[in-house]
Amino acid sequence: MEKSLTKTLVFQLQPEDERLLSDAYHEARWVYNQTIQ
Repeated sequence: MEKSLTKTLVFQLQPEDERLLSDAYHEARWVYNQTIQ
């Protein structure tokens, strides 16, 4: 599920948005980790 969602986000973004994607991914991952703990 998580990998599929990440792939979907990557394919929808343009290459110049990779840095924003990285920032958003790390923030989302942190929130996800906080939620499951």
